[in-house]
Amino acid sequence: LAVRLRVWVTQGLRVLDTMPLGLGRLVGTVVASGGFDSEPERVAREYWEGTGRRAAPNGSLMRTHPLGVMCLFRGEREAFELAARMSRVTHVDPSPEGGLENLKLDDPAAMGYVYKTLGSGVVLLRMAMRRTAASRGGLLDRTRLFEHLITDLIMRGGDADTNACFAGALLGGYLGYSFLPDHWKHGLKHGEWLLAKTDALCQVLGLKDGKYIGSEDQDTELHGGRPVISQDEMEGRWMVLQQATFKKMQETEKATSSRPTGSGWSLPWHSKEKKKR
Repeated sequence: LAVRLRVWVTQGLRVLDTMPLGLGRLVGTVVASGGFDSEPERVAREYWEGTGRRAAPNGSLMRTHPLGVMCLFRGEREAFELAARMSRVTHVDPSPEGGLENLKLDDPAAMGYVYKTLGSGVVLLRMAMRRTAASRGGLLDRTRLFEHLITDLIMRGGDADTNACFAGALLGGYLGYSFLPDHWKHGLKHGEWLLAKTDALCQVLGLKDGKYIGSEDQDTELHGGRPVISQDEMEGRWMVLQQATFKKMQETEKATSSRPTGSGWSLPWHSKEKKKR
């Protein structure tokens, strides 16, 4: 896992030719440290101790939820132990082992704290359970629930992408694939590739007919069956990405300034709640 993580940090996801976006300070620093490939936990612990044992970001939490499926036919203890081992590759703080307002998700000093992400996921899952029970099985309410809750979570700011990643995994597992919004699940970039990998995992677990042969899947190779990218080429790609991002920001700012005054977001369920009050 450590070697593959380092490849992603330095090369991106080669099989899809994507950049290593969303890389946090802890992961970037730990992975780049000497000895990480062979002793990742030691390197991660040295970094953690160097911060006064205060570093407890949420990066490892968002990569553990697939283990819930992988350990489907194993005990909870084994699943928890495996998740902890995977987390300790970069995050050794033991911490990972009400409502959204109480979490203060947009606190700039602590928005990356792991318990905020964990708490937001648990809160949304409970909200979904309550609303599903209140709707008495209403199909329309259930199909809208995922988008409504996740959008509300994201609009509260903070480390929104990580919070939504973890909470989305819990909500998706509870509601089921068929109740995800069509315009989201059918609009995914590389969606077909992702679903193919999901099907492969289901075949390995015996949840779906067919036989997956990993040795014949080039995507599972260290560099995804693609050539290694040189450091100069990666730097060039970063420059292109920065230029494209800056251009989008300018276009967004220009479009926003030309709009009528008022909120640029349309959240119909919020307006309905206000009317009821």
